[in-house]
Amino acid sequence: MADKNGEIVMDALRALNGPSTLSSVVRQIANRHQVQPSYIKEPVKMVLEKGVEFGFIQKNGFRYKADLNYDDPEPGPEGSFPNPAEAGGRRRRRSSSRKRRSRSRRRSKSRRHR
Repeated sequence: MADKNGEIVMDALRALNGPSTLSSVVRQIANRHQVQPSYIKEPVKMVLEKGVEFGFIQKNGFRYKADLNYDDPEPGPEGSFPNPAEAGGRRRRRSSSRKRRSRSRRRSKSRRHR
């Protein structure tokens, strides 16, 4: 069984046998490896983008296709998908510029009501 992200995504693209959207690739991998689609969407998206950048995946609009003429003799040093049980949730922080904007809006509204 493939244990590298790139191998997993390429196997899914080959199994789908034609141009496929990000969501169809994610569903294929989630069903095959019994993980939640939401858990693997971002890593799959990153692998697809890098595959397009390096030329072993073709992109047309929102559809991806494995370049069957590309033959990688040795896969790159990508890790496999992490175990969902070990994953901790991460939250994004709001940018400081966004915080500042909201404060300035509050000030301008309070000045209008004086």
